[in-house]
Amino acid sequence: MEDKGGKFLESAGILLATIAASIVGTILAGKTLSILWDWFVIPVFKLPELSTAYAIGIAIIVGYMAGAYNYSTVYSTTTEENKGKWALILSKILHILLMPLYLLFVGYIVHQFV
Repeated sequence: MEDKGGKFLESAGILLATIAASIVGTILAGKTLSILWDWFVIPVFKLPELSTAYAIGIAIIVGYMAGAYNYSTVYSTTTEENKGKWALILSKILHILLMPLYLLFVGYIVHQFV
């Protein structure tokens, strides 16, 4: 017999973790875009600074248009199939959180040469 209450709490926990990671990831993406803008766009094109709030908005628009927010997952009912689901969810959360930091790191290295 399956524990319906336990499955509900587990699913709610995953949902909350995904929402929290998405919020933090979006803020990180905006801050990263703002910093990269300061390093590379302003000196070349003499454009004004891009605030973090505007950068977050632009990151959301570009991510949406590029399909970055298509995180559809197929949920299964068997334990063996769920193990793959957890790996997929964890990899997506890590991608959301680590990609902006990776891009900022690479941008920093390039910035040292320009």
